[in-house]
Amino acid sequence: MNLALTRSPADLRTAALAGSAVEQFALSLTYDAGLNGQGRDPQAAAYWRNEATRRPASTFVTSYTPGSNGGPGRVAVIPVPGDGYPLENAAAIDECLQVLQAPQWQVSDRRACGGTRSLDLLRARWLQALGVHERVNDP
Repeated sequence: MNLALTRSPADLRTAALAGSAVEQFALSLTYDAGLNGQGRDPQAAAYWRNEATRRPASTFVTSYTPGSNGGPGRVAVIPVPGDGYPLENAAAIDECLQVLQAPQWQVSDRRACGGTRSLDLLRARWLQALGVHERVNDP
């Protein structure tokens, strides 16, 4: 989320076109919320989110080692990192975005964005990325 809040849409687009799933997801957030001077574009947001999450974040490879002297063989499942954006990360960011986009939020909402300090920082960056320069009173 920090990339969407702190990098220009042009920089994100360049990296997204090069295939970076992290920047593709950040660009989808930029289009979705209209951050950093980029107009809102739900279709572009959906496109870049799909690009970021369509590839697996990790793949599992199975390795078999035969047993010796009548002993049992062994199977190992090895996770190999992929180049996609993890869906569980996307879901967590979506939850935090709901808090940031709400006109008012409760203290209990802070957990969705990683705690008090994290939410305060994200909220300040969120407002800056939206071009809001006034202080918002938290409940």
